[in-house]
Amino acid sequence: MKWSLYIGKLSGIKIFIHWTFLLLIGWISFMNYSMSKDIKQVLISVLFILSVFACIILHEIGHALVAQYFHYKTKDITLLPIGGMARMDELPEKPKEELLVSIAGPVINLLIAAIIYPLMHWFSDVPSLFTTMFVTGENFLFTLYIVNIGLALFNLLPAFPMDGGRIFRAGLSFFMDRLTATNVAVKTGQVMATLFFIVGIFYNPILTVISIFIFLFAQTENDAVRAKYILSNYAVRDIMSKDVNSLSPNDTISDAMKSVLEKNADHFLILENNTVIGTINKKQILKALNTGGVDSTVRSYMNDKVRFLSSDTPMDKIYSEQYFSENAIFPVIENDLLVGIINVSMMDEFIVLKSAKKKLPGLFTKKINSVKT
Repeated sequence: MKWSLYIGKLSGIKIFIHWTFLLLIGWISFMNYSMSKDIKQVLISVLFILSVFACIILHEIGHALVAQYFHYKTKDITLLPIGGMARMDELPEKPKEELLVSIAGPVINLLIAAIIYPLMHWFSDVPSLFTTMFVTGENFLFTLYIVNIGLALFNLLPAFPMDGGRIFRAGLSFFMDRLTATNVAVKTGQVMATLFFIVGIFYNPILTVISIFIFLFAQTENDAVRAKYILSNYAVRDIMSKDVNSLSPNDTISDAMKSVLEKNADHFLILENNTVIGTINKKQILKALNTGGVDSTVRSYMNDKVRFLSSDTPMDKIYSEQYFSENAIFPVIENDLLVGIINVSMMDEFIVLKSAKKKLPGLFTKKINSVKT
């Protein structure tokens, strides 16, 4: 995620902190100082927030470790003011796997609460709820205990795409197809998000912000599941473009820009001795022009990490990878020969047109026998 600071690794997973999280710490520090005029109180409050987000990191690590058990790789975890966000190469789709991966996070919070429980009895008297409006040294562990219980229970609410919503979808998927289960879970989540928004307006602005994220992310994932469902009947050869534009690695950025204008092309393969050694797109070429690289060679700006796809690769298998790959352009190979390219925009256009099938009957009738539906 952009504007994020790398802070280290845990269990081999990169941890980032978004700049807005620093604003949260600043806001909490300011509010505590303005109300208490006590520097010690401010430091305790900041330490408490950091402790809460350490618990959130462990929550996300819980998801990641169970996902890893099922051979799903977690790329990284980013801390945001509304919580943590783990990015996976691919989300589990089997109901049992999604159920176990989703429930792992709340279970971690309950385990943390179970560890804190005896400690708060040993090191301090357990205060009654709402005895103070500040986190203090005396109620620090008790408040952290309550927060972890609250995080577990809140995340178990069936508000997709929160953990509870994913657990709900996994349960539904035992009895119906994933697309229908997702639709039901998303509608349920958006109803709950609307309720959160209303309650947040009157009682807690943070809940209002969370509700907006829930509503938008639920719709985004619903669209992604529907897109994968549409693509499940097609292979790369059905969507790829056979019109392949190429450049030499020794061409200048000025030459590349001329090709963009003359050919009205957005993507290029970089060929050297008739071998694909890289890719570059219009966005990268324009960026090179703006940074003064007019006479620089294409080799200096190309993406040299190229992945080739077979023409019979099922489209739904590469859908997620396309969207997590920056500037993704995949050369397509058939019988060891270059036969085309495929990229995100081609896939998007195909999905839009396929979604309009009912309005435009007969537009798409070709399917392939090699891909199981």
